[in-house]
Amino acid sequence: MRLKAGPAWAILISAVTVYELCADTDELLTAACERTTRRHPVAVRAAVVVTAAHLLGVLPISIDPFHAAAVLAQRFRVAQEATVPTT
Repeated sequence: MRLKAGPAWAILISAVTVYELCADTDELLTAACERTTRRHPVAVRAAVVVTAAHLLGVLPISIDPFHAAAVLAQRFRVAQEATVPTT
C-alpha cells in the first residue's frame, strides 16, 4: 500500500479539530500538554521542538528520530518480506 501525505494531513487536522470540538475544556490537547509539561518539562518541550523541527525539515537526518524510526520500519518490512515463503 502506498501512503500519500496529503490525505494523512487532512486526516490529522480533521481528527484534532473534531477532538477539540468534542472534548471537555480540561481535556483539550493544550490543557493535557500543559499538565504533562508541569510533570515532565524537559521531555515535553524536547518532543514538541523535535517534532516541529522534523516537520519543518530543519532537523538533520542524522539526528532525526522520526527518520530513524522510518528507516527501521522499512528494514523490518524488507526483512519480513524476505522470510515469507512464496508458493
